[in-house]
Parts: sequence; structure tokens; C-alpha cells
Amino acid sequence: MGLFNFNKKTKESKKLPYEAQLYLLAISALQNSEYQKSLDLFNDLINNHMNKSDLTDQEAGFYYNRSTAKTQLNDIDGAINDLKTSIKIHELEQAHYELFRLYQFKEEPQKGISSLIRAYELGNGNAEKILRENTNYFNE
Repeated sequence: MGLFNFNKKTKESKKLPYEAQLYLLAISALQNSEYQKSLDLFNDLINNHMNKSDLTDQEAGFYYNRSTAKTQLNDIDGAINDLKTSIKIHELEQAHYELFRLYQFKEEPQKGISSLIRAYELGNGNAEKILRENTNYFNE
């Protein structure tokens, strides 16, 4: 019986924290095109398990990934808001680029041009290509 308790303690000590488990489930659902499930899991993670006063790069990723689920569920405005929140926490070049793409999708590309430029400045190759092919940004 002592050995069983030892193994049980060892097994429990190897368990991921609940928040990490939620994140892995949410990412897995997103990768498997289970967008509503992913959205629900990210909502739970963001609304109930984050310290909102001390947000980290990881939490910026939560908002970025939730925006992907929202985009796939045609909640474009919700996705835009999540991307803006993600960028406020930590500037990710892909978040800026995706923000531009969503404004382009909404046929409001001018609203996203500053995000496209910032994505380029942060090293996004797709943003550079779009700027070179469609603007005079590099001629100035």
C-alpha cells in the first residue's frame, strides 16, 4: 500500500496545472477544426483563470488563438477585438498581420494598414510582400 501511495503522489506531481490543461485542450480543438469547443475553452481560460492585472506573453497568445476560433466562426469583430487585446499585452507580428487581414476581409483595408506596416517592422515576410506589391511604402 505504501508503494501505491508513492506512485499516486508521483503521478499527481507530474500533472499539469489546470490552466495548462485547458490551454492544451483549447489548442488541440483549434488544430482539429473544433472551433466552438476551442472558443469555449479559451473563454473559460481567459475569463476565469487569468490574472488580469499581470498579463504575460502567454496570455497574449490566448487572445490571439481565441481570435482564430472567432474568425472561423465568423465573429470578425470579436476576432479583431481579441487581436487588439493580444497586441496591447505583447506585440506579435502575426497578430498585427492577422489584424490587417481581417480589416481587408471586412473591406476596410485602410483601418489595417498601420498593423500591416507594424507586422513588417516586426519581421513578417507576408506583410513585406503586400507592402512591396500594393503600396509605395518603400518609395518614400
